[in-house]
Amino acid sequence: MTADQCVADQSAAGAPFFAHYDVQGIDSRVAFGVVRDPNGQTSVLLWDSDPSGGSGAPARITEYVCGGDPPVQTQLTNPGAPTAAECTVTISTDLACG
Repeated sequence: MTADQCVADQSAAGAPFFAHYDVQGIDSRVAFGVVRDPNGQTSVLLWDSDPSGGSGAPARITEYVCGGDPPVQTQLTNPGAPTAAECTVTISTDLACG
């Protein structure tokens, strides 16, 4: 089962889950995480090894809390999406670490 299918299936079931995506960055390493907690909150986490675009800034993780139905779009549910996973509706954005 692909990560996209897992996200779709577990979201539809209302079950907690997590999925990880490695993505080719332009000038840094990038990864996405998608999580749904036991209370139903779904978030997309973005880790960027150098968010400054190559000038050596420290890595950071940004959390996007998602809303909508479904709360997350992936390449499976939105084949034209520019990223591996993104919120259908972003409720809030916070610097989680960095």
